[in-house]
Amino acid sequence: MSDVVDWTHLAQPIQDQGNCGSCRAFGLTGVMEALYFQKYGKQVKLSERDLFFCAGGTCDTGLEMEEPLDYVKEHGVATEECCPYGDTINGIDHKCGDGKCIEWWVDGVKIASWHKLNTQEEVDAAFREGPVDMAMAVPQSFINYTGGVYHSLGWFDMIVGYHCIGGFARNFTEKWDEIRNSWAAQGWGEKSLSDHIPGEEGWARVKNDDAKLELEYYKVVINGPIPEPEPEPTPSDCTRGNTIAKVMNFIPWLLRRKGRFYYLNPR
Repeated sequence: MSDVVDWTHLAQPIQDQGNCGSCRAFGLTGVMEALYFQKYGKQVKLSERDLFFCAGGTCDTGLEMEEPLDYVKEHGVATEECCPYGDTINGIDHKCGDGKCIEWWVDGVKIASWHKLNTQEEVDAAFREGPVDMAMAVPQSFINYTGGVYHSLGWFDMIVGYHCIGGFARNFTEKWDEIRNSWAAQGWGEKSLSDHIPGEEGWARVKNDDAKLELEYYKVVINGPIPEPEPEPTPSDCTRGNTIAKVMNFIPWLLRRKGRFYYLNPR
């Protein structure tokens, strides 16, 4: 019998990042939402737009893995109701704080800590405790995935980008992870094996011993609501970091090396 841990019952419905390289925000908020539900027994829908743009992302450059983790540890993230994704789905950039409710911290959420998981033993232990923040290389064949346990097709299966997702289940015997993607709930992927949301696609099982996928894992510890800021809160500099982010992300693009963690919705 296979040894499996399954946290998909904690997940919010599948989202669609649209024509914006904002997968980093979708992957992280999805895991935070699940961990919040696990810890406090109530659901919260967090704002990908708030996290993405306030952490320095743009739809063209995306975001690296670790800067957003530092951001939500220090500042937290607002709810979707407070700061809706809106026309970001069409690739429209926004300044941090634009369209965000004034008392955004009231229902917002922070993390207490995070760390990168460097060994298989650490990853296994993290999955036994809850959902895990993840990143992966995207071979061309992954774009056409429709179901089953995914693995790359060898040296000719070109890497077309890097992607951020949430890991919600692990089969320790068959060596695959079930991931929650952000390419919409229909037209890509498979239904979750737990079938907790009937009819919803957008999930995938990926081999976790496929070296070409370059899987990375991060453990996140949720910290609950954000204390009221003192002194009276003001929106952060909406443009801070965006120019630097563009430059820093353009360099690895030129060098074609790992580091540009985003992938636009291929549809």
